Amino acid sequence: MNAGKENPYKVKAYQRAAARLRTFSESVDELVRDEADLTAFPGIGNAIAACIREIVHTGTLQKLERLRGEASPELAAISAYPRLDPKRVLRVYRKLGIASVEELKARLDSGEVRKVLGLRMAQHLRQGLTESHAILLYRADDLRALIEEYLLGQCRVRRAQVTGDYRRRVEVIEEISFVIETDDFSRVVEKLGRFGGHTPLVSSDEKEAVFALSAGILLRVRLASAKDWGAAVVACTGSKAHLKKLAKVTGSLKGLAAQGSWTTEASIYENLALF
Repeated sequence: MNAGKENPYKVKAYQRAAARLRTFSESVDELVRDEADLTAFPGIGNAIAACIREIVHTGTLQKLERLRGEASPELAAISAYPRLDPKRVLRVYRKLGIASVEELKARLDSGEVRKVLGLRMAQHLRQGLTESHAILLYRADDLRALIEEYLLGQCRVRRAQVTGDYRRRVEVIEEISFVIETDDFSRVVEKLGRFGGHTPLVSSDEKEAVFALSAGILLRVRLASAKDWGAAVVACTGSKAHLKKLAKVTGSLKGLAAQGSWTTEASIYENLALF
């Protein structure tokens, strides 16, 4: 549905419902056949409940099959990686003259994607192609504590602030992200590669690194200085909707950070009379 004109919030709702279903102790098949009220579970409304019942009773979902039938073979293959932006991937396909995910991976590994289309595109593709799963927020609490302790202890960062969906307490998350302050970011990246024995590095540059955690979600760390700490935490914590509204008042956070010292989140909101 990402490739069509579906509301992105609706798409996210389906993804979160799917993640929640994977954590059920009860059999979804039995719940449906016992005519249980699926909407009693958080995140499952009438439309999603109807889809679940259709899948259980028929083994398929008519709308999904229709969308697959309308999609090109290339787009259908991309749909297996929901964190990829189909429009961006198809642009890469056209630019490099490729037509399969396997060939895309090969061009990515060879460095051709980065050379032709830049680092950001290469990072988006590598992260999107890395297998990951969403987990419920409460299952991430212990993991967050362990990572924070490792950052402050083994990695010796001056401070670390959890951000993103976890900090906003979104009930299903696909990654844990931190803003950190350190004088040696490359050393932190090296150390994180040994977290839990071995944590594969997915992508990195001079200010950000992404790892694939054994828990099935991603870990993202973003470097910030003391001077721009507040702006970095706001940028990495706020939802897209919040940041869009904030930008109407402040302009881009990147531009704002260049204008002065924003050592805390509060300093931004207080100075702009947004408290």
